[in-house]
Amino acid sequence: MIILKEIHNLARLFLIFTPFSLMIIFLLAFFLTYKRLGKIPPHKHDFKTFSLGSLSIIWVLVASLIALYPTLSSYIIIVEFMLNPSIVFLGILFSVIAIFLMFLGFLSMGESFRMGIPDMLEVQSAKLVTSGVFRYIRNPGFLGLDSAVCGTFLLAPSIVTLILMFLTWIIFHLQIIDEEQYLLKVHGEKYIHYKKSTGRYFPKIRG
Repeated sequence: MIILKEIHNLARLFLIFTPFSLMIIFLLAFFLTYKRLGKIPPHKHDFKTFSLGSLSIIWVLVASLIALYPTLSSYIIIVEFMLNPSIVFLGILFSVIAIFLMFLGFLSMGESFRMGIPDMLEVQSAKLVTSGVFRYIRNPGFLGLDSAVCGTFLLAPSIVTLILMFLTWIIFHLQIIDEEQYLLKVHGEKYIHYKKSTGRYFPKIRG
């Protein structure tokens, strides 16, 4: 039976460290938003939002369980040929990039940080953030999350983590499209200009 003890201890550490680091960043942003406004503004409650939250929770649980209980490898169908130091290094690299992007995104948003997409156009005067990391990419937070689940797959390559990675990528992309439609309604021509000059995921690659 292939077990995850074959993965370096550092890889198992990052399986836990990455999702919980992102959770801390998210909770800090949540707390500061509440402290600033005295409430959490109402947001859309639809299938995509529910799926995004559910998959995020599942990702944290799966990554943590794999790291803490290596014998679970018999249930998640490990991809044996990917268990090598080079793949582990890539997984750690993607995990570090994820934390870095999420933190930079949070810092760049500052006072404009919000949770999800509001139900109504109640923030017409809100500033469109185009500085910091947003100067180069429009969705550093989602790119960070995409990188994180990719890192989880590389650190614990299995059919289960592969499926989880692709599902989260799809849901995050759909959420990005919703947010872009919202920002277009709120900021109009200003957002169109920003969209034309800044990549959705990567610099110079517009979407």
